[in-house]
Amino acid sequence: MDYGSYIEYLQHTIKKYSQKQLRFILKKMIKAEIAYSGQVPIQLSKEEAMDITDMVNELALLKILKESKKGVKEFENWEIIKDYKYSIPFEIDNYESIVPQIMMNSQTIDTTEENHTHKELGDPIKYTIDDMDFLKYCFSFSAYNSTTGKEELLKYPVVIVFHNTIKIIEIRFDTLLMPFKNNNPLFYSNLVKLIRSDLKDRFNITLIPIDLMFLHGIAKENKSLKLIGQSMNLSSGGRAELSVGNNEDYILPFIGELVDIIKDHADDLRKYPDLEDALKNFIYEIEEMSDYPWFELLWENETKTRSIHVKVVTRYMNEDYCLIQHYYSNVLIGMERMDHVIKYISSNRASSK
Repeated sequence: MDYGSYIEYLQHTIKKYSQKQLRFILKKMIKAEIAYSGQVPIQLSKEEAMDITDMVNELALLKILKESKKGVKEFENWEIIKDYKYSIPFEIDNYESIVPQIMMNSQTIDTTEENHTHKELGDPIKYTIDDMDFLKYCFSFSAYNSTTGKEELLKYPVVIVFHNTIKIIEIRFDTLLMPFKNNNPLFYSNLVKLIRSDLKDRFNITLIPIDLMFLHGIAKENKSLKLIGQSMNLSSGGRAELSVGNNEDYILPFIGELVDIIKDHADDLRKYPDLEDALKNFIYEIEEMSDYPWFELLWENETKTRSIHVKVVTRYMNEDYCLIQHYYSNVLIGMERMDHVIKYISSNRASSK
């Protein structure tokens, strides 16, 4: 893809960004002295930075991407740290020796000379931030908008995160609107297969999925992590979906309530050991003998808008991994939430074994 087409894809892509994202990116552009709003900073001249004073966010970013190659590079960096909708955690054997080799054999990008956005799978680009390494694959998609009668373009990154301190590898990607994926319900699972296969072919690494069912068990016992919803395939063949709804105590209906009743009336139940055993066995059969296609977790914060809410889909599309869906936050932006979840997984999975 030539540079002009690449810029066109970028311009179409940001039109789908939220105001929260646009504001955040523009702040980064101003901090990097690529643009300014209001009075020209003392250390800058008008020739060194772009004036975006009084411009609406989308038009300001469009102007920067169209006229500043430094701005394009900053946007590429933003795609590394942005918050993504989905992630999948993996591990690999011999992490300490393999990951440095991967980064050594990967390429960096100079957006002033070339770009790496592809209609098919292309070479991933490497980045390093603090103690984390990254590979970014970039795809381009197009779709016909029946409302406007025009073609729409989209730049679609997939980021591989190497959490070097905790030795976990994570695939992160975003929602893709149906028109861009030709209404294919297997798009995401096929995408993950493609990335895993390329990493295997390119670097000879096999990603080993991390089973996240232990989080379900922790959430039932740990006050810092709340189990707020779950889907259950019962051993009897029945199915149930439970949610705490607006219950501020985060107690799941029926099972959670029954557990609380048993705790509250423990002294009375001891007088009837057969009844106590029957109730506890009933709960055990329901909880331990059921399969959980998905469950929802909440890391509660005193400031509710800063709470972290995820949905874990086990064996997504009958694959061997667990998919984490990160729910949107009006306040939190960037990879802060995703990093919190993956660090929690690392800190607690060993103790659950």
